[in-house]
Parts: sequence; C-alpha cells; structure tokens
Amino acid sequence: MSKALDELRARLLDIEADVTFVSLATRLRPRLGDVVNWSAGGEVTLLAREFMGSRDWRVEGVFGPLLVRLLATLERYTRNLIEEALVAYEGRAATYDQLALHIKNRNTALTGTLLAAIEAPRDHLKLQFDSLISNLASCKAGSTTYHLNSKAFGAAVVGMGAAALERALGNVGVSDWWDKVGSYRALEAVLGTKGSRATGKVARDRLEELCRWRNNLAHGGDEEVALAESELRECVAFARTLAEALDGVVLPSVKAGTA
Repeated sequence: MSKALDELRARLLDIEADVTFVSLATRLRPRLGDVVNWSAGGEVTLLAREFMGSRDWRVEGVFGPLLVRLLATLERYTRNLIEEALVAYEGRAATYDQLALHIKNRNTALTGTLLAAIEAPRDHLKLQFDSLISNLASCKAGSTTYHLNSKAFGAAVVGMGAAALERALGNVGVSDWWDKVGSYRALEAVLGTKGSRATGKVARDRLEELCRWRNNLAHGGDEEVALAESELRECVAFARTLAEALDGVVLPSVKAGTA
C-alpha cells in the first residue's frame, strides 16, 4: 500500500465523521425539546432553544462543500501517488541513462513548465524552485546521483476529471489502465457492475459525474447539485475504492517495469 493511500484513508475518515455529525445534528434538532430540562434555565437552555429554532438552513448546503473537499482529497492522493511513482523509477534505475526516454523527456518538460510559473506560483503547492533547478541539472548522461523532479509531475495533476487522471498517469508511463482498475472486485461491488471492461467504463463515467457536480458547486454553475446523506456516503465509498484500485495498478506497474 502506498503512503498516498494511507493518507487518503485517514482524510476520508475525517470527511465521514463530519457527515455523521451533520446527520446527527439534523435528526437531533427537532427532537431536542423532548429531553431538555427547560426549568433549568441558563445559557445551556438558551442555546438549545436557538438550535431548535434554526430552521432556515438546508443540509444539502453542508453536504455540497463536503463533496468539493472529497474531490480535493482524491486529487491530493493522485498527486502523492504520482510522486511515489517517480521515487520508484529512481529506485529501479541506478543511472540516469537507464531511465525510459519518456520519463526523461517528461521530467524536463514538466520541470520547465513549473519553472515558467515562478512569478505566479500555485497557492496550494509548496515548491522550492532552487531544488527544481538543481535536480534538473543532475539529470544528465552517466549520472548516478540524479534526482527526478517528482514535484513537477505532481504539480501537473490539475483537477480530478477522467482525462486529467489519464494525463497524470500517462506522465509516469502508465496507460490503458481502466480495465485493470475494473478488475478490482471491491470496485465492482461499489458500482454494481460485472466484468473489468464494464466496471472500468462505469468508474470513468462516475468520476466524470462527481467532477461535474464538484465544478458546479465550486464555481456557482447552472446545474443545481443537492446531495442527500446516502449519496454523499456513496461518493466517499467510490473515491476510497477507486484509489485502492489505482494503488494496485500504478506502483506495481512501475516497480515491475511494465509501465
């Protein structure tokens, strides 16, 4: 299991805990009056009355931002997984010359793209541009002390649409992987599908749907997205299982030299 998956699972547990809290608060509010000792008075009963009187809110207004957070967590996982794949490539190749040409070219191109943004760095990434330059300079013929810029590959992960995910994995030489992901039985169970080809296709479509919902929520889009608790929990289950399936494909392919 990758470190990226370990972190993702912890973050998803946090999201599920928040969903549970919102759900409990929603169910408790109309029933609180049955258990409060109103004769006690004081600040606590005032808070209870205020809580019970809070009616002008929608639970969907809370679940929507949690979906945005869910997709951000999946994007972070992908970024971290990509960076771990680069470390695995370095572990396989004792010299820079032993790396696949695709990885060497991508390392140069993606580092250049990131360096070109030095005057407008991305807020969500912590980058050390001096290290990027130093690492790139180490990537030369015959070098046994080279370092690939894994951060440049990770920075290329922008959004969590299916095409974005395919590009990100393609950067590290992993392609034609949807059927392999579809062979993960737990993903079949979550999606209610049969067969690797069908499961991979439905997983891709499902990811596209969640990203469309996320974009409409995050950017005030025209599509009204109102998630129920059960729907949000299904989204979390899908994100977790998709990541587990990816984990079983990406790093093993890189380490085995089949990527």
